Amino acid sequence: MTDQSSDSARRKLGAAPGLCGTCVHAKLNETNRGTAYLRCTRAAWDARLPRYPRLPVTTCPGFEPPGFEAPGFEAPGFEAPGREGGDA
Repeated sequence: MTDQSSDSARRKLGAAPGLCGTCVHAKLNETNRGTAYLRCTRAAWDARLPRYPRLPVTTCPGFEPPGFEAPGFEAPGFEAPGREGGDA
């Protein structure tokens, strides 16, 4: 969320995003009418999380900062690099 259009949308959120501001699962969306909101992409497979969290988010069991990798965890539908097909 560093380009100019994202900065504009972030100002329209109406509240500081809290943890969502640095979470890899947060997606900042802006409508054609100029409304901005954050959507949690992890909520698609993690039922503990709301799809559209109330801001500011101060605690979240699904928070992951950029570059974070949970040991042994793979999101459904995704494979870690190097694990595709066959035995090594």
